[in-house]
Amino acid sequence: MMRKYGLGADNVVDARIVDATGRILDRAAMGEDLFWAIRGGGGGSFGIILWWKLNLVPVPETVTVLQLLRHWNKLPELGLTRKDCIETTWIGSVLYIAGYPTGTKPEVLLEGKSTFKSYFKAKSDFVKAPIPETGLNGFWRRFMHEETALTIWTPYGGMMSKISESEIPFPHRKGTIFMIQYLSSWGDGDKYAEKHIDWIRKLYNYMTPYVSKFPRETYVNYRDLDLGMNKKLSNTSNFITSSVWGYNYFKKNFYRLLLVKTRVDPDNLFRHEQSIPPLPFRKKVKG
Repeated sequence: MMRKYGLGADNVVDARIVDATGRILDRAAMGEDLFWAIRGGGGGSFGIILWWKLNLVPVPETVTVLQLLRHWNKLPELGLTRKDCIETTWIGSVLYIAGYPTGTKPEVLLEGKSTFKSYFKAKSDFVKAPIPETGLNGFWRRFMHEETALTIWTPYGGMMSKISESEIPFPHRKGTIFMIQYLSSWGDGDKYAEKHIDWIRKLYNYMTPYVSKFPRETYVNYRDLDLGMNKKLSNTSNFITSSVWGYNYFKKNFYRLLLVKTRVDPDNLFRHEQSIPPLPFRKKVKG
């Protein structure tokens, strides 16, 4: 649907947040700069989001479907049969994608936590030019080396190309053909983590010539701590470190996000490994 209507964040018309001083603010009270920042800029960097108000759109007759590939021992190309398929409800598909065993009751989702432990490492890329056949062949060979591999290729274009890169913090717009997510998962804790993480990093390095450059764009919702982390509370240290991954996630919008953060949360109350930090000269920044 985003090829027809844009992102969910593109269709947000109001929100309510709790800011760093404890105030509850809607769009009018928070102002347009903060409202801009929380739509695709990592809302958790600026406050606690209580709710979103969105424009509702009709489901189009033609729906774009993303391409999802898992590692299979035997690919059912040209031989897909009814027994290879699972018919389920939408809520059943949520359970299936989350990795719950077949037959799990939907009520398990009400428990608020998973009944089993699973681990994964994900990375992402944006593709600006068609990948040549040789590149795809190399990708596929490497993909098949990982038993728990998953990749999702999401097509862009349409409305995504018509909306300006600066309309909201999400900048991956005109010129993007599709987005790739790479993922490896495992269910046995840290015992084999190094093997899976090493595989996905090598695949990511292999794809370097075929994806966006300067910066190598990355999707913030597939948070990739390989790009860097805020390790200290020093605003200067955080700013220098965050500039690396911040530009990958937000391109030039990152600098506007810094200014908004500095104004609304100068003491960095809302923070995590890759949150937007305030600038070290915050006293000079005026709202």
